Amino acid sequence: MTRTLTSSFTPSNWTEEEIQGAAHAPRHTNVHYAVSYFGEVSGTSTIDLLLVYRTDGTVPYVGYEFFEGSLGSHSGSVVLEHRGIFEGGEATSELTVVPGTATGALADLSISGRMFVPSSGEGVLNVEIDDQA
Repeated sequence: MTRTLTSSFTPSNWTEEEIQGAAHAPRHTNVHYAVSYFGEVSGTSTIDLLLVYRTDGTVPYVGYEFFEGSLGSHSGSVVLEHRGIFEGGEATSELTVVPGTATGALADLSISGRMFVPSSGEGVLNVEIDDQA
């Protein structure tokens, strides 16, 4: 049975460091931050991303999130891959599980999701879980 869980989240401790590259390379940075989730998804995460600042003003990114907590009634940890873009003051990530990283009751689930941060800054996480996996 597939269910969608919704949660809000609060990021903290954002650090961003520019990566030195060739003179012709676009600006790119490493970002590290923490997240606390509240709602149907509860727990904490650390997230590391690589951001590329394009000349059109968009910022695509890719990275990983180490989550510890609960998805509904299922507890454990998992590493999620983020693929997303910051555009027009909003960030959107598609989330997939890195195979072999789920522990506890999360190992029994099929998990995917989407993270959205509007320009207002209040983030929303939607996670689809299928416990028949």
